[in-house]
Amino acid sequence: MTPPIPATTHTHFQLQNSIEKLIRQNEELLRKNASLQKQGRVIVEEKMEVLKRLEKTEESNIELKKLVKETDRACKDMQIANQDNNEPRFTLSELREVIKEKNILKGRVMELEEELEAFKPGAKREIMRLDDEEDEQADRLAA
Repeated sequence: MTPPIPATTHTHFQLQNSIEKLIRQNEELLRKNASLQKQGRVIVEEKMEVLKRLEKTEESNIELKKLVKETDRACKDMQIANQDNNEPRFTLSELREVIKEKNILKGRVMELEEELEAFKPGAKREIMRLDDEEDEQADRLAA
């Protein structure tokens, strides 16, 4: 009665095939696991780099906020200082322009005084006295 032996052999071959199939699946899963572990390490490293960059960015952001606050404070201080100081401020070119215009007008006044002198000889002395007083006031303001 040898039939049970071939059935055992057949079962033995099936088990052998199943074991080989499981070994191949195990090897494939081990390769996938190694690959996933490698990917996981890369992702963790990238995360650490991102966190470092984020920390540096936050530090830079804090520094920039401090700088903005200081700049705002300085601007407000300058505005307050400009409001407190009621003295007009002119550039040198503006002052030269005003003086040039004053000299032109002064020349025109002198021309008009000469014309007026023909009609009123006593008027010239009064106008010259007023003109001298205006010149003295302008010189005091410019100083």
